[in-house]
Amino acid sequence: MDRFKSPKIQTFEILTQVMLAHDIRPLEEGLIENLEDFEWSSYRHYAYGIHDPLVTEPRCYKNLGKTPLDRQKAYRQLVCEILAHDIQDPKKFKCWVYSIGDPLWVIKRSHEIREKMKNIQRHKQKILMMRRRKITTNQTPLSISREQ
Repeated sequence: MDRFKSPKIQTFEILTQVMLAHDIRPLEEGLIENLEDFEWSSYRHYAYGIHDPLVTEPRCYKNLGKTPLDRQKAYRQLVCEILAHDIQDPKKFKCWVYSIGDPLWVIKRSHEIREKMKNIQRHKQKILMMRRRKITTNQTPLSISREQ
């Protein structure tokens, strides 16, 4: 069994983008109407200071301001800016990130994932064709007449 492989996030800028993307995604997917409503997100902690024992504030968040209130306000502002851009260009911020790290490793990993997805798709198609063959070969004239 493969172990969980968490990619390394190399810069604070990218880490901030990933944090924001994860917090905004439930809204983009239509799961919620307000970011504050999604209790499984870190948004309420970062934007309003609501304690969450699962959240450890990274340095990139602490760099947003000198005080907790400054950081919360800055985080909310970042979210507002992203949502404003989404209205203008919905594809701009949406990202499906599978790997984050060294560009050469990311490219290699992306190719591996694409190949795995192609193999999975081929396998699904084979199974579907086998099922179709089985259905057509197992039909007797009696079963065909019942279906008609």
